Amino acid sequence: MLAALAGECARATFFLVGRSSAKFPELVRRIAALGHTIAHHSFSHPIISKISFEQAKEDIELGIAADEMALNGVWIRPPVGAFLSLSLF
Repeated sequence: MLAALAGECARATFFLVGRSSAKFPELVRRIAALGHTIAHHSFSHPIISKISFEQAKEDIELGIAADEMALNGVWIRPPVGAFLSLSLF
């Protein structure tokens, strides 16, 4: 799909399932490097209407974290200009 999009000089939005992002971080980085937009689609792709609000919130947050980690970490800028990278897994 990436080759087909490149052949048409097209960009796409990829809604990633975090479980796959965690398993294939190099692909997530490649998608982003090619100029495509990364969006989130939960961690395990549950049927949200069939689980509790708390379970849904946790799955969504885990998915976002996995996507962000695949994109080389989550960066926080604390006061006084110090930078650090957090490992969420």
